Amino acid sequence: MRRLYHLIRADFLERTRRYSFLLVLGLTVWAGYAFVPPAGAGYAAMALGDYRGLYNSAWMGTMVAIMTSVFLTLAGFYLVNDAVERDERTGVGQIIATTPLNKILYVLGKALSNFGVLATMSAVMAGVALAMQFIRGEDLRLDLWALWSPFVFILLPALAVVAATAVLFEAIGWLRGGIGNVAYFFLWVAVLVAGSILPSQGRDGPAPINDLFGINIPLAHMAAAAKAAYPAYDGAVTIGFTDARAGALALQTFVWEGMDWTPAQAAGRLLWAGAAVGLALLSAVFFNRFDTGGLRLARAGSAIRAAELEPTTLPIKQAVTPVAGLAPVPIRFSAAAVLRAELRLLFKGQRWWWYAGALGLIIAGLLAPPGTARQIVLPLAWAWPVLIWSGLGGREARPATGAMIFSAARPLARQLPAAWLAGLVVAALAGGGVFVTLARVGDGAGLLGWAAGILFIPALALALGAWSGGRKLFEVIYVVWWYCGPLNGVAGLDFMGARQPGLWPVYLALALVLLILAVLGRWRQVRCT
Repeated sequence: MRRLYHLIRADFLERTRRYSFLLVLGLTVWAGYAFVPPAGAGYAAMALGDYRGLYNSAWMGTMVAIMTSVFLTLAGFYLVNDAVERDERTGVGQIIATTPLNKILYVLGKALSNFGVLATMSAVMAGVALAMQFIRGEDLRLDLWALWSPFVFILLPALAVVAATAVLFEAIGWLRGGIGNVAYFFLWVAVLVAGSILPSQGRDGPAPINDLFGINIPLAHMAAAAKAAYPAYDGAVTIGFTDARAGALALQTFVWEGMDWTPAQAAGRLLWAGAAVGLALLSAVFFNRFDTGGLRLARAGSAIRAAELEPTTLPIKQAVTPVAGLAPVPIRFSAAAVLRAELRLLFKGQRWWWYAGALGLIIAGLLAPPGTARQIVLPLAWAWPVLIWSGLGGREARPATGAMIFSAARPLARQLPAAWLAGLVVAALAGGGVFVTLARVGDGAGLLGWAAGILFIPALALALGAWSGGRKLFEVIYVVWWYCGPLNGVAGLDFMGARQPGLWPVYLALALVLLILAVLGRWRQVRCT
C-alpha cells in the first residue's frame, strides 16, 4: 500500500503541474459557466422541450453533473491517457521494471492517479455549480446534499471507468496512440447512444446498469416533474448547446426538488465503480511491464554475429589512410525533393490494407452518384488518412529530431510549406474520386467545398501539431469536428462542403489563418530548440 500510495501521489502531482491540466481545467470552468445560461439567453444547455427547472440547488447540481458527465468522459480520457507512454518515453518505466513493483500495483496506481485527476476536475465543477446558483439568483436557498450528491452518484462512477479505460488502451499495444484516440471517440458515442435508447425499466424507472453516464435516472424524475407541472409536455429532452424550441428562448420554469437515491440505484452506480476496478486489473494482463529489452538484445546479438562472420579483407593501413583532394559538393535546394521526402515520411509504415482501403474509397467516389459521393464517400475518404495528417507539425517531438531538422537552412520558408503541400497531396489523392464525379456533373459549389477542404485539413494539422508538439490534439479535434460537421451536418462545421457547400469562403479564410498560426508555432519551435 505504501508503494501504491507513492506511485499515485507522484503521478498525480506530475500531471497537475502541466500546462495541459491547467488548460483543460480552465475550459472546464468556462463550460460550467456556459452550462447555466441566464433567463432569456440565446441558447439552452439542457431543456425538457420548452421547459426547464428553476435554478435551485437540486436542478443546478444535477444539470451541471449531467453536462459534466457527458463532457468530461470525452475530454478527460485524452487528458489522462498518456501515463504509461510517458513513463516509457522518459525512461522511468525501465527504472520501474527493475523494482519489486508488480504489474497489478502499477496499473492500479495509474488508474487511481487518472481518477484523482478527473475527480479534482469534478470537485472544481461542484464548486462552479455552487457559485452559479448564487450568480443566477433564481433560488438562493442552499441545499448542499441536493447540490453535490449528483456529482457523487452520477459523475464519479463514470470518471472511474474512463480512468481505467485509459490505462487499458495504453496496455494494449495497438490501441496506444492515434488508433486508440480515434477508437475511443466512437466508443464514447456508441455508449452514449446505447444508454439513451436502451434504458431498461425497473420499478423505480430506468435501471442504472445500461447507463454509464448516469443521466437516465435523474432525467426520468425531471421529466415526471415537468409533466406534472405542464401536462402539454411531450417528453422531449435536449442536452447540449442548442437553441431552445421556443424561438425567443422563453423557457417556462418549474420547481424540481431533486431525487432521493434508492439503495438499488446507488448500488447500480457502484457497479460501474466495480467495473472500473475490473478494467484496471484486465490491463495487467496486457501490460508488458516495459519488457522491450529481449527484442533489442536479440537484434543486437544478430548484428554482432553477422559482423563476426563477415570476413575482413581491407588492410589496416589502407583503412585508416585519409582521403584528400575531394571536390567541393555544390548545395542546391530542390523543392520537389523536399516534397518527396515529406510524402515518404507521411506514408512510411502504412500497411497494404491501408492502401487497399484508400483505393476502395477512391473507386467508390468515382462510381457513386454525386450526392452520395459528396455527403457519404467524401467524409469517409477524408477520415481514412487522419493518422497520417496528425504527424504534421509535431513529428519531430517524439524522436527528438527537432534540433537537426530546424538547423537546416530556412526551415520556415522551405520545410514548412513542403509539409503543408504533402498533406494537401494526401487530401487530394484520397478525395480524388469524388473530385472527378463532381467535375463530371459540373457541381461548382461542391468543387469549391472540396478545394477548401484540401487546403483546410493540412493547415489545421500543421498548426495544431506545431503548437502542441504532438499528434493527439489534431486527432481529437479533427475527429470530433468531422463527426459533427460533414457527417451530421451541424451548422457551420462542414469544412468539406459535404452537406453545406456554401461555407467554402469561411474555410478558405480559416485555412489562411491556420497557416499563419503554423508559421508562428514553427518559429517558436525553432527559437526554443
